[in-house]
Amino acid sequence: MRKVSVFTSAIAIAVVLASCSSTAETPSRTSSSNTTASSSTTTSEPSAKKTACARSIDEPLRGLVALTSDYIVRTWESNTAEDFIDMPRVGDDPNALPTEGDFNVAESAIQDPRSCNVLISSCCEPVIGITYYGSEEDGSPKYVMGRLPALSPSGESVAFLAYESINISNIDKLDETVSSIAFPEATTLTVKELRWLDDENLIALAVSDKGSYLYRVSVRDSNISRPELLTADTTYSKGDFTDVGLVGISDAGDLWTRRADPDSKTASLLELRAASDLSKVTRTESLPDRPLNYTIRNGVAVWLHADGSLQITTPHLSSPAGASLMFDVTVPGTYVWAE
Repeated sequence: MRKVSVFTSAIAIAVVLASCSSTAETPSRTSSSNTTASSSTTTSEPSAKKTACARSIDEPLRGLVALTSDYIVRTWESNTAEDFIDMPRVGDDPNALPTEGDFNVAESAIQDPRSCNVLISSCCEPVIGITYYGSEEDGSPKYVMGRLPALSPSGESVAFLAYESINISNIDKLDETVSSIAFPEATTLTVKELRWLDDENLIALAVSDKGSYLYRVSVRDSNISRPELLTADTTYSKGDFTDVGLVGISDAGDLWTRRADPDSKTASLLELRAASDLSKVTRTESLPDRPLNYTIRNGVAVWLHADGSLQITTPHLSSPAGASLMFDVTVPGTYVWAE
């Protein structure tokens, strides 16, 4: 079995520290299929540098990370849909929880493409969140306070949301905060996603009672731009957070965003926004779906549909809605999050 992460049975201890109950499991992988998915590489976008778990248009499934409907983190290290690894459970199983009480649930994860180590974000007891990333030699868990980890394009830095700040750490020293950038009060908005524009700038997508907003965060200058309205239709009180999202970064370094199409009950709008001015939309495309999530990295789209099915395609970022697909596969299982 290939090693994906340094997670061990110490996950049970980690959950105790989070004031939650959990059952530790041994990472397991389904039996491999002898048939490997393949794709054409006629796109003009260059493939990502190949490392152990780097996603590319040549191997769209490699490096895929998803959260199953049982809230188990699942990873793929090959380009075969049936060849995946299930990580030990982190936090509680929301399907078995009472409707009230304090609990901690896995919400997302990222995988270091070089080492294949997995960082699992959990929310929200304690309210700051916890990101687990391995175990010490004595079996005690490694974790940092904060959630929604985002890996920089160079792979050197990780950003975490730490309640009312965004903390930056080096990927090799996650327990040390390099810089901390103050963010607006958590009582006024909820941050849904973090994504790096480049190695010096982050985008935060946050939802308030007035709408959904984009914030540009300068890591070098430790400041945050004024909020730019993405849509007034998706608000905290409505709870329709999945209607908005950060899709990906174009070849030119601009930002693709997603919001519900106000003129359709079933479609979304993908908008290309200038990195220098997030209010400037230079292109709009229609996505015939209102997915739970839709992202593109290295030319590969991860499309999580509302029914929990997970589709992986390879549209070019110049046509993010997938006008012509060179690779299209639905992986087995049902999911609540994927990227």
